[in-house]
Amino acid sequence: FERARRRALGDMIGRWEDVDSCAAFVERAVLRACHPFDVTRLYGGVEGVTVDDVRRCLSECLSPASCVHVVFTPESES
Repeated sequence: FERARRRALGDMIGRWEDVDSCAAFVERAVLRACHPFDVTRLYGGVEGVTVDDVRRCLSECLSPASCVHVVFTPESES
């Protein structure tokens, strides 16, 4: 988990290296109604995401009430 978090932080920091990536990063943050620097708090410090946070989020997102089962079948040729 720590390695994945460090990699995600590195990827996020990499987005600040050129103008186009920086603009896209800020735009995505604004479209999601958050400040771009709020995202950095997720990766470290006291406010950082923990394994328990991830487990809680996954259990909420993957609860049967939140999921849909879809079955695709091929069309029969007439």
